Amino acid sequence: IMHYAKIFHPRTTHLSAQYSHLEYWLKSLPVRWNNGEGQVIHNRRNELRHMSFYGIDMVVKSFALPNFINRFVYGIFRKSKAQRSFEYAEQLNRLGIKSPTPIAYYTERCGLLFSRSYYISQKSSCRHTFYDVINNPSLENRDSYLRCVGRMTAKIHDAGIYPLDYSGGNILLDMVDSTPQFELVDLNRMAFGNIDIDKGCRGFERLNVEHEALSIMAREYARVRNFDEDRCVELLQKYRWSKHQK
Repeated sequence: IMHYAKIFHPRTTHLSAQYSHLEYWLKSLPVRWNNGEGQVIHNRRNELRHMSFYGIDMVVKSFALPNFINRFVYGIFRKSKAQRSFEYAEQLNRLGIKSPTPIAYYTERCGLLFSRSYYISQKSSCRHTFYDVINNPSLENRDSYLRCVGRMTAKIHDAGIYPLDYSGGNILLDMVDSTPQFELVDLNRMAFGNIDIDKGCRGFERLNVEHEALSIMAREYARVRNFDEDRCVELLQKYRWSKHQK
């Protein structure tokens, strides 16, 4: 019976080498998930839970079941969102662009059709998201966070990486020893290639802050990438308001 189950319901599990001791936990994850284990921290289309095992604090993301056509595409031709999230997190961390340490991913199929996938990372210690910067003009160290986001966005773009979900909730921030810390999450949708000034500045469009804050980010971004500062300020303002009005 187990043999036929593996044929008709194949699964793929992958663990980072330093977390090989979590193999049993990973293989039992769908059962644990269905039994309601963990603390829900986000539940819309996808669901995120805080889970712990062997003293390791983790965030587990369960991706929603795609439509029928995409179930076939992901089942045969494309990497799962969980696998892409894991591999992109490894890539970013190698480049010195922090994302919570990737631990594992788990995917299941039902015959040829994709079924479920889970991405597991360490729980970030960052206390803020960029939404805190947006919603609280008096946030302590706000200008430092703005410069940090401008600087790190430039570093990401210089590496030829263009996050397609670059929004306030996906940028984590904190201060450690008077130095701003930046971490990027929700990584499964990325584009790659040369990123010019126009495309780069458009990448900020979902970071909906006031003009002065946009200017701080824009000038830091421009300095790192050797772009014209005033032009970057102009473009960030243009794309920010275009997105906001929609």
